[in-house]
Amino acid sequence: MAHLNHMIYQVAGIAAVSLLTACSTQQQDVNLQEVGVSHELARFRKEHFGQVRYNLFFSIPESRQEPVRGKAVIQLSLKEKLPLIIDFRGDASQVASVLLNGGEVPYEVKNEHIIIPAERSVVGENKVSVEFTPADQSLNRRDEFLYTLLVPDRARTAFPCFDQPDMKSLFTLTLEVPEAWQAVTNGAIEKTDTLSIPGRKLISFRETEPLSTYLFAFTAGKFISETYT
Repeated sequence: MAHLNHMIYQVAGIAAVSLLTACSTQQQDVNLQEVGVSHELARFRKEHFGQVRYNLFFSIPESRQEPVRGKAVIQLSLKEKLPLIIDFRGDASQVASVLLNGGEVPYEVKNEHIIIPAERSVVGENKVSVEFTPADQSLNRRDEFLYTLLVPDRARTAFPCFDQPDMKSLFTLTLEVPEAWQAVTNGAIEKTDTLSIPGRKLISFRETEPLSTYLFAFTAGKFISETYT
């Protein structure tokens, strides 16, 4: 009888520990997915994510009546299979597609995040591709130019990212703009290509040094370029 009671206590103890662990995991998930970038989320990503690279593309129409289209390719390494919680201050209608490592994945847009479940990530290198529409306000859009001004919590209004200053990342930018426009960003111009679309061109920039997301910036418009020697 004493042996039976001992076994019951052991089983009850294991069940209690399992329940507490499950509750703890659920509570962590809630904290990580709350609105904005919580302290828990920032610490979680800093501890578990390796070097991050952003390859950003924006197609900017000449007319303000047409929306800007964007694509963000985010490369990062994971030490274990984890949920990918990417910051984006927009609603689901502004996210056209999400791919992970070249394939379609289920995702959820809520609380300023694009959330990809842990079972879809892999240990090691991961590549997330998001096609999206940024809000005009985040790009400070005018008739003949636009520019970004990303204070520490606004990068996610312009493009999907891990929007926390302590995660310094590498950025590569490509802009499709009207042929008469010029553009500047943190990196130097690598090349300019003409397109088959009349009146359009493609400006590609070199990769930056490691930057916090809010320090990444670009501007494009009908500017005059002058060179001094």
